[in-house]
Amino acid sequence: MRAIATTLTQISFNRGSAWKGRIMNAIETLDAEHRLIEHVLNALERWATSNEGDDRPELGRFVRFLRELVDDIHHEKEEGILFERMVAHGFPHDQGPIAVMLHEHHEGRELIADLARFAGRAEPWGETERRTIRAAARAYGDLLRPHIYKEDQILYPMAQAHLPPEGMDEVERRCAIVDATPLRNELIELGRALVARHGG
Repeated sequence: MRAIATTLTQISFNRGSAWKGRIMNAIETLDAEHRLIEHVLNALERWATSNEGDDRPELGRFVRFLRELVDDIHHEKEEGILFERMVAHGFPHDQGPIAVMLHEHHEGRELIADLARFAGRAEPWGETERRTIRAAARAYGDLLRPHIYKEDQILYPMAQAHLPPEGMDEVERRCAIVDATPLRNELIELGRALVARHGG
């Protein structure tokens, strides 16, 4: 676990940090967030597989990271800023890569909601609940890992290649506002802590 945590400390998530010898831009910041998300997905699956008790608070911490960092911040930067600018410059909204990404974001929200119901459950978990949590954690990871790959390898390069300079400037400006919020830094530290505890 210590080695994994050290690896994450070497990844910067801050816009003003050096990245390959220069300052990180919005796409590179999204990419860095993907690396943390992948580690947390691994940690979630490890925790769900090994958990034999009723650790609702820890599941609640995972749910908070997934809802507030992955969905409210990371996916909102994609949907509300990057995808919006891509559509404004001619990319289709209801078909092609953007439509696929939006559909998968929706599927992810449903799986997070499943996990959240168990985190907020008043009654202790039994083996049936633990099996359902393990299945939901695996399903979320199975959804998000190829989703991240498609964004890294297809969608982000398309945006960088085809958005005009004024479109990318707008993405940079608006993402920088989100990236500067204290809540984002708090959630990144939460993700790192989950990975340090459970491995990833």
